[in-house]
Amino acid sequence: MNKNIHVPYDDPEPATKVLDHTVILAKMYGQPEVILLYMKAEYPSYHFIERPARSIKTGKKTTLSQHLKEV
Repeated sequence: MNKNIHVPYDDPEPATKVLDHTVILAKMYGQPEVILLYMKAEYPSYHFIERPARSIKTGKKTTLSQHLKEV
C-alpha cells in the first residue's frame, strides 16, 4: 500500500486549503509524505489556424495565439 499522499496544487486559495487539510490528515494517519503535484495550464499554439480575436485586456483586435496567452 502506498503511504504517500499526492496533492495537485496550482496556487489559488482553494488549493492551499486542500493542502492544509491534507497535512492534517497525513499527521492523523501517520502518512510519511505529502507530495505536491504542481499543476500548470499550457495552451497549445494554433499558428496553423491563426484567426482574428479580441484582446481581453484592451478589447482591440489581436491574434488567436495572443488571446489564448491572455486567457
